[in-house]
Amino acid sequence: MRRRYYGISRNVFYRWKRRYEDESLEGLKDRSGAPLYCPTITHPDVVEKIIHLRQHYHFGPLKIRMYLKRYHDVDISASGVWRILKRLNMNRLPASQRYKRHTGRWKRYEKQRPRHHVQIDVKFIEPITTGSGRRKRYYQYTAIDDCTRLRVLRAYPTLRPEDRDPVPRLRAVPAALPRREGPDRQRRRISVQLPLARP
Repeated sequence: MRRRYYGISRNVFYRWKRRYEDESLEGLKDRSGAPLYCPTITHPDVVEKIIHLRQHYHFGPLKIRMYLKRYHDVDISASGVWRILKRLNMNRLPASQRYKRHTGRWKRYEKQRPRHHVQIDVKFIEPITTGSGRRKRYYQYTAIDDCTRLRVLRAYPTLRPEDRDPVPRLRAVPAALPRREGPDRQRRRISVQLPLARP
C-alpha cells in the first residue's frame, strides 16, 4: 500500500528493499546508469591526446581529427571529437584564442612614397646544373618596395659569414627602384631580374 501511496512500482520497491538489506543506507544512493562495458568507447589515451591538442594548440574538431589520423593513425570522427570536448566543457575556446579573420590578424605595410620602406629576404635556391654538369647552389637576395611592390632579385653562388647581413649585397636596390612621389597602391607588379652577380 505504501508503494502505491508514494507512486512507485512493485519492481522498484523490491529493488530498493534488496539494496537496503544488502548495503544498508549506502545501497539507496543514486547510481550511474552508464553501462559497465562499452566496446565503442574512445580509448583514454586518445582522449588525452585530444585534450593536449585543444589546450596547447587550440585545434578544432576537424583539425584534431586530421592530426590524429596523420600522426597517430587514430581514426575518429570530427563529431566524436566534438562530443568529447563537449563532455569536458572544452567545446568553446576563450575569446583570446578563437580564430580571427584575416582582416583583423595582419595588415600589409603600405608606404606613401617609393623607396621609403623596403623588405629584404634571403632564401636558398635549389641546386642548378651548370654547363659543366655540376649542380651548384645559389642564394637569392630579394628586395620588395612597400609602395610600388617592385621586386629586385639577385643570386649569389656563396653565402660567406660576412654576408649574413643582406644589406651590403643589395646596395644597388635604390637605383633600380622608381623615384615617383605618388603611391602606386600595389597595383603594379614588375619583376626586375638582374644577372647572376659575383660575390
